[in-house]
Amino acid sequence: PFPKSVQQPRMPIWIGGSSEIAQRRAARIGDGWYPSQCSPAFMAEANVRITETAEEVGRSDAPFDFIVCDAAYIAESDATARRLMKETHGHRFEGDTLWRQTISGSPESFLAQLLEFREAGATAMDLRLLPLSAESMIEQMHLIANEVMPALAAASVTA
Repeated sequence: PFPKSVQQPRMPIWIGGSSEIAQRRAARIGDGWYPSQCSPAFMAEANVRITETAEEVGRSDAPFDFIVCDAAYIAESDATARRLMKETHGHRFEGDTLWRQTISGSPESFLAQLLEFREAGATAMDLRLLPLSAESMIEQMHLIANEVMPALAAASVTA
C-alpha cells in the first residue's frame, strides 16, 4: 500500500486515554502515551506508572513519548485568557478542574504551565487553541510563535 511511512521500521503509535488500563497498554505496546485534559501532577504520576510497567515487560530502553492534549487559550493578560476559557469550557469541568486540566493565560503564564508539563515528563504538546474566531486563532498563534516558543527554547537550553 502507498504512500509508505517515512519512519523506519514504521511510524510511532501513540496510545490515547487517561485510564490506568490505557497507560499499561501504552507501556506494553505503544511508542507514546497521549492523554487528553490532564494536569502536570497527573502526567507526573502516569509517567512513573508507565515507566515502571515498561520496565516490567522488558521495554525500558524503548524510546517513548509523553504527549499532552489540552484545550488552551493565550491572550495578552491572564484575566482575558481565563475569562474566555471559562466562557467556552467552564461548563465541561467541575470546580477548579478547569484550571488544572487546561492551559490558559498571558504568554508568561502559558510558558510557566508548559514548563510544568515538561518537568512532569511531557515530551510534546497538542494545544487545542480555542477558535473563538479566525482572528482570535491567528492572534493566539502569533503570541505562541513570537513570545512562548522562543522563551521555551531558551528554557530548554538552560535546563
